[in-house]
Amino acid sequence: MKFAANITLLDFGCPVLDRPARAKALGFDGIECLFPYDHSLEEWDTALSGLPVALINSPEPDWAAGARGCGALVGCEDTFRERAGHAQAYAKALGADRLHLLSGNATGEDAQSALVKNLQWAADSAPDLIHTIEPLNPIDMPGYFLNDYHLAIDILAQVDRPNVGLQYDVWHAQRIHGSALDVWNDCKTYVIHVQIAGLAARNAPDLTNEDEVALLEAIADHGYDGWISAEYMPAPADDPDWLAKARQITG
Repeated sequence: MKFAANITLLDFGCPVLDRPARAKALGFDGIECLFPYDHSLEEWDTALSGLPVALINSPEPDWAAGARGCGALVGCEDTFRERAGHAQAYAKALGADRLHLLSGNATGEDAQSALVKNLQWAADSAPDLIHTIEPLNPIDMPGYFLNDYHLAIDILAQVDRPNVGLQYDVWHAQRIHGSALDVWNDCKTYVIHVQIAGLAARNAPDLTNEDEVALLEAIADHGYDGWISAEYMPAPADDPDWLAKARQITG
């Protein structure tokens, strides 16, 4: 199993371009970065020094103001295509395995239709690139359109493209549906990228917790062989050996 560090949340107390080297030193096999666009591809090439990139997000210039993308925003097709095209170029240049396309804050059937059409366009415009969608829980991300895993499966069925799949985040799955393991069992055939954190407080995985161990075992038993990315909020009480333990559990 390949483990990546999300260097947006795991800042390691250093500037973003120093974080890939830090992640490698800590034993990670690669990194993911939510928004790499503030730095040039040349800067990233130097910073990565050959370290693989598991995933990036499509850009959202107004993230700090509460915007969350535009995939499901009716009438924003041109903006979506511009941002998706920019993200696709970055993903290809960085060698990123996955590109997460943000849905945005929206509601209703028209929003769902817009998202389906935009995802189809993205998939067809870059058929050699794997795209993901990710449900985000409404407690942390109020107003986000894609806030349910069953909705995500319905959308993937409508999109019907081989290069669009599900991004499964244990924290969001737990917060949305109450059991990350049940969500995994329901949705595992659609999953093409996994993100993990502690289920109680989104700190580092707690592998003394039977539920978290069972979840990693279920992912491994399914035969999932993609990236498992650590996307959590570091805390002083984190187990410094959690990554080694996770490798033992997943084989």
